[in-house]
Amino acid sequence: MSANEGQAVSVEENAGEGMLVENISLCMDAIPVISATDKLNLSMDPCSRQGMQEEMVSILTKMFLSVRRRESRIDAKTAGVPNNWSAGNCGTSGPMSSYLHYQVSSPPPALAMAPASGTVPKGQAPNTLPYPLSVKKYSNSFSLYTNLSNSESSQAPRPLLLFLPWLGSKAKSHEKYIQLYFKLGFDVFVAESSVSHFLWPRTGLEHARQLLNLLMEQEDLSSRRLFVHAVSVGGYLFAQMLVCSSKEQRELLERVNGQVFDSLVIGSTERMATGVARMLSSPLLEPLLVRGMLLYFSLLKGQTADYYDRGIQTFLEKPVHSPVLFFYCLNDPMCDHVALEELMQRWEKQGIEVQGKKWQDSVHAGNLRKHTEEYTDTLNSFISSLLNNMPRSRL
Repeated sequence: MSANEGQAVSVEENAGEGMLVENISLCMDAIPVISATDKLNLSMDPCSRQGMQEEMVSILTKMFLSVRRRESRIDAKTAGVPNNWSAGNCGTSGPMSSYLHYQVSSPPPALAMAPASGTVPKGQAPNTLPYPLSVKKYSNSFSLYTNLSNSESSQAPRPLLLFLPWLGSKAKSHEKYIQLYFKLGFDVFVAESSVSHFLWPRTGLEHARQLLNLLMEQEDLSSRRLFVHAVSVGGYLFAQMLVCSSKEQRELLERVNGQVFDSLVIGSTERMATGVARMLSSPLLEPLLVRGMLLYFSLLKGQTADYYDRGIQTFLEKPVHSPVLFFYCLNDPMCDHVALEELMQRWEKQGIEVQGKKWQDSVHAGNLRKHTEEYTDTLNSFISSLLNNMPRSRL
């Protein structure tokens, strides 16, 4: 990342709050007009569409930044963590690049200080990971966690878990999942996503391509038995991987020996918008952010909603045919359990081994925290059965 790309975003508090109110008012006023016609995007000339596109991304990004910076300041006061949100170029061209990219989550101090490779100093190792480990960062988004105690006890290549966390998650919250898989003999590759990958799906596709290329080309990754564990919108990144994969990359996905989807966001576009807003904002502003995103999706259907539909269809119709486990609950506002169970039945008809663990009451992306013992036992049983009898997946 260049110096310009890494410049901190500076938002004057008063001006930022005024802009937030103004932008929210604009979104609220415009939504009824947009929802009344589906032809707006088609009727606008290209210059007008481009101008509206840039304005809407600017509005939404400023809204997200204002909310996240305010929450980050609160976190910094209570935890002593510096506020290091950054803005930069995310791979798009033109004026869009200045709006779209900022880091959604930052690692806690213990992991931020870890070297690119090698053992994490003892004093910095997280308490929830009582293992000698190394952290190899391939980029700000991609990190490989290796349990060094496993490497000493076995000469065979360890299986690799591709962990796709929820949007806005912090590295500290990944640790409990990493620990589960460390105990099962895995190394864990964490692939994070940013808001830009969701708001502007073309950048999400490029992010997915980079991940696929990395898994194919890196010697310490390419020879591993591969498993996937996606939480919430992390399943969207996996769908993007399916959409953009070349023939060779599809062959890579044949190495996926098992899949776990937790709190998969499935249902309407509104559920997707709700999922993103809930992960990134306070409850007070969540409805406003949802409405703002729905306006954005309506204005830019060809650049947003159509991409989402393509990803959903690919996920439904061209899945990886390895065994899959779903964690979900009946009171999750972002996961339509009826739609999910229809998906499970559809995959079973395609010959996929499907398991489901559901709860009447739980928390979106918080099933492990709320039902720790049941979650752990179910996951261990599922993964252990695959490790003991490794089926070869097929596409």
